[in-house]
Amino acid sequence: MMIFTYFSLKDVEEQEVLNTNVNTAIQFIGRASRYSGVNQVALTVKYYESKNELVLVAKNYSRRVALDPRVKLMRFSNIVMGPNGYLSPRTITFATKKYSRQIKMQMMWGKIINGNERVSTG
Repeated sequence: MMIFTYFSLKDVEEQEVLNTNVNTAIQFIGRASRYSGVNQVALTVKYYESKNELVLVAKNYSRRVALDPRVKLMRFSNIVMGPNGYLSPRTITFATKKYSRQIKMQMMWGKIINGNERVSTG
């Protein structure tokens, strides 16, 4: 009985880590869009897999956020925003060893439009 409980708690912890990091990344990208729109500056959000961090790069401005080592972004392509904060539609996949979440998003006016979120276990 204890072993079953232990593994169940590990699953809950892994799901919580995934959810927390998805929210962190979405908020980071949303702040990047608002910064771009308010300051009328183009920028790029990059993912560095080796450091497992997202980095915002703009002229004379940069920010970074580290993700938990248990969460990876799969097939992430750089997010390039124009000076209006616009982001073309895209899907970002977050994954742990056992779980993954796909976020389909588009940004306009500093707000993420999140549609058709899919959660899977693997």
